Amino acid sequence: MTKVESDIEAFVAAREKFDEIIARLGDSNPESLAKTEEFIRGEGLELQRRLLQARLHVLFEREEAELATKPPRNAKKKGALTAD
Repeated sequence: MTKVESDIEAFVAAREKFDEIIARLGDSNPESLAKTEEFIRGEGLELQRRLLQARLHVLFEREEAELATKPPRNAKKKGALTAD
């Protein structure tokens, strides 16, 4: 899996929720405007939560990959003088 595919994969749950919302809004069962607004408010918050969680996952993966390529901050350099 490529980096881009991995980043996109993190957003699958958010995409599924978005598709659920669209399907519900597009169904043929009429609802009152108030019920539709209530539905969008509730499900929209869940969509936002999933988007934020996916974004945090992507940032964590990037940071983890970056840290894996860097030596630890407190690692002693080869040949460096120490005050031991």
